[in-house]
Amino acid sequence: MKISDIMKSKTKNYSFYTKDDYGHDFPRLFTGVFPVDYCTSGIPVGVTSSVYGPPGAAKTVLSTKLLGNAQKTCWNCFEYLWDCKCDNQKTKKSVVVTTEKFDYDWAENLGVDTDELVVAEPVTGEEAVDIIYDVLNADDCGLLVLDSLARIIPEQEITDPALSYQVGMRARLHAKLMNKVKSTLIRKKRRGEHSAFLATNQIRAVIGGFAGGEDQPGGFASKHDWHLTCRLGALKPESTLVDSETELPMFSKHSLSIVSPGIKRKVFTLAGKGQFYIALEDTPECNKGDSYDYKTAFTYETRWGLIDKKNWAFLGEEYGTKKALMEYWKENPLQYLTAKRRIIEHIANVKRGLVEDISPAKENESD
Repeated sequence: MKISDIMKSKTKNYSFYTKDDYGHDFPRLFTGVFPVDYCTSGIPVGVTSSVYGPPGAAKTVLSTKLLGNAQKTCWNCFEYLWDCKCDNQKTKKSVVVTTEKFDYDWAENLGVDTDELVVAEPVTGEEAVDIIYDVLNADDCGLLVLDSLARIIPEQEITDPALSYQVGMRARLHAKLMNKVKSTLIRKKRRGEHSAFLATNQIRAVIGGFAGGEDQPGGFASKHDWHLTCRLGALKPESTLVDSETELPMFSKHSLSIVSPGIKRKVFTLAGKGQFYIALEDTPECNKGDSYDYKTAFTYETRWGLIDKKNWAFLGEEYGTKKALMEYWKENPLQYLTAKRRIIEHIANVKRGLVEDISPAKENESD
C-alpha cells in the first residue's frame, strides 16, 4: 500500500494536507495597533500565540484590543465586517478566561462590544482547563484569550497547607492545557471551523547562574508550545505626553519584540521589534484606549508607494492634502483600521513575492 492509498482511505479519520490546502499563510487577526500588527503580520488563526512581560507592559490591553477586533472580523474571509463581500458572512464569539476582575468600561474604550463578550473567571487551574477545552470546542468560538497562564494554579496547590509543596504540579497542568488546546484547534480545522488562542504570561527573575535573567512561570510548555511569542515591555513616555498639571501620562508607551524570529520561525513575521502607544485619556489626537499611530502608518504608507502625493490618494480615494487624509482617519476609526490592515497586507505580500514592489526605494534601485 502506498501513502496516496492511505490518504484516500483515511480521509474521514485523519487530516492529510497538500501545499494548496495550506495556502501561503495562516488567516490573521489584527489588534488594530499598527506597530504590533506590522511586527507580527497579524495574530495567526488556528494555532497558539503568547504575549508575556513585566507588569504594565500592556499584555491585557493588547489582548483586549484583539478581542474587540475579532468581534469586527468575518470568520469566513477574515476581512473586517464593513469590508466583507462574502455571501456567507460569519461572526463568532470572543471569549476571555481571566483570573482577575474584568474591567468592562476599559474594554469598551479598547473597542470591545462588551454585550457580546463572554467572560469566564475560574477558581482553580483545573476548572480553567476544562472551561477552555469546552468553550474552544464550540463552533461559534472564534478567539479565546487566557489572561493569564501564570494564574493557572492546581487546586492542590491552593488547598494544601502552605508548607506542603510538590514540584512540577503547575508545569504538568500547563502542559495538559497546551495539549488540549492544540488538539482542539486541529480538530476544529478538520471540521472546517477556525479559532485562535492567545495567552498572556508573566515573567519572574532567575536568581543564580552566570548572569541571572528572567523566566516564565509554567515550565517548558509556557516557553516552547507557541507558534508566535511576543515579549512586551513598559517604556517611559516622552515629556510631551505627560500632563503638566497632574504629572500623569496621557499615553502609555510600550515595546514589543518577537521571540527568536530568525531561529524558531513557525509563522511569517515582518519585523523583530517595535514600539507603540495607548491613549490613557481623551486627547485632541485620539480617544481613550486608541493607539496613537497615525504618523507611523502614514510613514509606511508613503515608504511603500501606497499614496499618490499629487492628489493625496489612498485606496482609490482622493483627499487633496496630507492634513485632510489624517483628519479623515481620526474622524473615521473603522476606515482607519482598514487602512492600517491594507498597508500591512501589502508589505507582507511584497515580502512573500506575491505582488510587485512599488515603493520609491525600489524604483530608485532600478534607475
